[in-house]
Amino acid sequence: MGRYPVVIPEALDEAQMVLNQEVVLSAQDPIILHGPYQYTLDVMGGAAAWLRRSGYMQLPQIPKELRNMEIISSLRRTGTNWPLGALMSITQAKFHAFDQRDKVNGLLGLATECQDISAFPNELKPDYSIEVATLYQRVTQFLLRRNGSLAVLSRARGLEGAEKRAKRQHDIKLPSWCPDWSNFSNYNEEISTTLSWIEHSDSSFAEALGFSKQYAASGDMEVGSSHTDKALEKEGVLQLSGFQVDQVKHVHRFDICRSSDEDKTNTLDAQMTPVLKLALSSTRVHDILDWARCLIQSTTANQCPLNGKDENQGFSDGVAWLHGFLERNGDIQSIVANTFGKDAMMTRLHNAVTGGIPEHYAALVRNFCFDRAFIMTRDEKMGIAPSNARSGDTISVLFGGGVPYLARPFGEYWLFGGESYIEGLMAGEAIEDYKKGLVQKETFRFK
Repeated sequence: MGRYPVVIPEALDEAQMVLNQEVVLSAQDPIILHGPYQYTLDVMGGAAAWLRRSGYMQLPQIPKELRNMEIISSLRRTGTNWPLGALMSITQAKFHAFDQRDKVNGLLGLATECQDISAFPNELKPDYSIEVATLYQRVTQFLLRRNGSLAVLSRARGLEGAEKRAKRQHDIKLPSWCPDWSNFSNYNEEISTTLSWIEHSDSSFAEALGFSKQYAASGDMEVGSSHTDKALEKEGVLQLSGFQVDQVKHVHRFDICRSSDEDKTNTLDAQMTPVLKLALSSTRVHDILDWARCLIQSTTANQCPLNGKDENQGFSDGVAWLHGFLERNGDIQSIVANTFGKDAMMTRLHNAVTGGIPEHYAALVRNFCFDRAFIMTRDEKMGIAPSNARSGDTISVLFGGGVPYLARPFGEYWLFGGESYIEGLMAGEAIEDYKKGLVQKETFRFK
């Protein structure tokens, strides 16, 4: 094959981090060998991208090697280096490493931060004498200081009881706030979807790991320098500024199995019945359509853009599902009618459908409610939080966070629970309350 790297598809099954770097940086387009056939990585990556855009990539018959090819091909096509945080976000669930330090070190040759040898960050210099936990904490602190965003905490270890902990090959002793980038037991399966986002421009350049535009819980406030207490860092403590804005009051944990072959409509109906009953306990919203919008945006994390739709179209999809659900479940329809008034309730929902596709809403629910819980807060806001949320947990808005975070008191410290989506806290409302003197800024020290 001369100067063309040769890749066996099965090598991309485990897809070791070092192999990824060699393939991405190869001067010529790598050749994929599959039996007697030969394809270029560019061709295979393009085919995989089309499958993803067309909604076929999650089908069980699509081999995982093809998904890996799309990622590696996209890294080659950009023609520029990606920031380390974005690289780790896009590779950590799909690619494995024999040495868990290579989940970081194996990407340094591709990272924007490491291209100038004369200015190579000390925190990122490979050192195989340190423990994995030490490396992960060091890199996280570096990315927080450099980027000012909490998006890097999307895969934080979190609290006991979350599905993601049970899916790891290794039990690395990390603080609750530190991302666990180690290998998952299964390839990108039964893993919760994070609320962070890699923004792509028209040139396919990954700007950085951050949050989508509809997530602005902390406004334009960045992490800042308040967390840079070196003594606390050595103790494994992360110090962040923010606000206590609410408290979890009621919790219903979803039990969604993405790989189930059961009747998906009936299964989702069963999952959503207690959710709707809990959502109806709110007295903040008195109009059926306003209530429906809160429910729909909460249970999809307002991620209708993933279906190529705006919020109004996403609302129509959700209303189409809700209308069908109420028709299938007369007992819940009666409860809703008693809350909002029976007259014209179903007619108003029907009129709001306007071409909505219920399956699109249902797909987002299965995606974003996996390993999560539906919650009602003390202030009667609805939302989704990590699956191990419990009554009494604090809802916090932290500087640099596009979303609210679950926090649990732990003596003089806090435990970091993870990302949440809470209606009424996603557009900088906490910052406005702070300016009005309604909430107080404080320091959270996470263990």
